[in-house]
Amino acid sequence: MSNSDGGKYGLEVDALMERLEAQGVLVAVVAGLNGTGFSVRGSQEVLAAMPGVLRKMADQMEAASVRDTGLLS
Repeated sequence: MSNSDGGKYGLEVDALMERLEAQGVLVAVVAGLNGTGFSVRGSQEVLAAMPGVLRKMADQMEAASVRDTGLLS
């Protein structure tokens, strides 16, 4: 059983879930055809894990950005 927030990009999330046979999908769009927004779909377990996954992603992106700009040098 899957849950979806619907959201601005719900159709795209549904298509990716099917195409990739994924347990969960999160799509975040900045200034897209339907504006800026996100949609997420997955089991309760996947949705519960999503905030932690996003925090790790943000930490990795932030660290890479700092490295790339030379601010750690």
